[in-house]
Amino acid sequence: MAPIMSMLLQAAAFLLAFVALASCLHKFLKPARTKAATVALTGMPPAFAHLLWLAAALLEAAGTLVAFPETRLVGAVLLAVLWSAYAVALGLKVIRGEPLGDCGCSFGRTASAHTLPRGVTFRAAALATTAWLLALLPGGVVTALEAAMLILPATAFFLFYLAADQLGGRPSMEIRP
Repeated sequence: MAPIMSMLLQAAAFLLAFVALASCLHKFLKPARTKAATVALTGMPPAFAHLLWLAAALLEAAGTLVAFPETRLVGAVLLAVLWSAYAVALGLKVIRGEPLGDCGCSFGRTASAHTLPRGVTFRAAALATTAWLLALLPGGVVTALEAAMLILPATAFFLFYLAADQLGGRPSMEIRP
């Protein structure tokens, strides 16, 4: 594999690890909010939805293994399956036009009680697609120095992700059908 492709894959792996870790921490820092969002998103009884919430948090924590070349496949598959299921659940809400006051995916303030913006579903699908690509593409070898240098652009992309999260929650920025 070309060195540049190996470096791009490693940067993407770092980005997904950052998002997974932040998502996991978000669940434990705001458990009432994210558990309520799980109940609203799945329509399951609270006891089952809370188990699903815990499983998602644990999968996200385990998904941070994507950052390491030796465990990239395991972490990528865990995150790909989790974020694919999440994207499908969000997509079904959007297609049905059902309101979802808070999807639990925003690190900032909660969303309005309007119909779910399509951008939220796109974001989940983009994360899932990136994880599937990392799982399916052969990983190349990067040196420790290259990996250390790749943390900076991955961090920059993560900060862009957080900024987009904040902008997407603004009512004037919501995409309406």
